[in-house]
Amino acid sequence: MLEQKPTPPPTALIVRVEEAETDEIWSIVQSKEPQRWLWHALDSQTGSLLAYVLEPLGDRWVQYGFGD
Repeated sequence: MLEQKPTPPPTALIVRVEEAETDEIWSIVQSKEPQRWLWHALDSQTGSLLAYVLEPLGDRWVQYGFGD
């Protein structure tokens, strides 16, 4: 087993953008279960990554503000 090292707390930079777009990508590694989904939000004007979440498939991602 790999040694686990403490990770620093996450930081956030809040920026205002005119328009953002969200999308998802799913991945299977060695097995169809469990699937992992990468939800990401991009600034429509610059293409800059605004946020991302890597989660198992489900409705939990809605809490992060991704969606329609």
